[in-house]
Amino acid sequence: MNRKLLITLDSNWEHSLKQAARIAQNGMKKNRYQGEILNFVNAQDFFSKLSEKKWQIIHQMINNKVYGVRELARQMQRDVKRVHEDLKVLEELGIIEKNEDGSIFCPYTEIHIDMHIQQAA
Repeated sequence: MNRKLLITLDSNWEHSLKQAARIAQNGMKKNRYQGEILNFVNAQDFFSKLSEKKWQIIHQMINNKVYGVRELARQMQRDVKRVHEDLKVLEELGIIEKNEDGSIFCPYTEIHIDMHIQQAA
């Protein structure tokens, strides 16, 4: 199965939660995978959690290849400690996952970012 992640930026977390529930219900009715959603309530949270370095890790890992932390750091020519810190954040967000042996991978074949900015009411 090709897993897909939609990252949204919506300050109305209740709306985001309801949207995710609708998508899940639709998937259950159709017995089809509908993708997954990760929402940030503001741009500050988004950019603090998903820095340029973390995006580089995601880009490196999105091919579903399994890595050890040291191997990933070596390939990216980065400090192991810093890569480990970035991976911890990405794992907390659910963007990467760990195997039982501790190796890491990105389970998604596609990640889409949807940011909508509008004038305040």
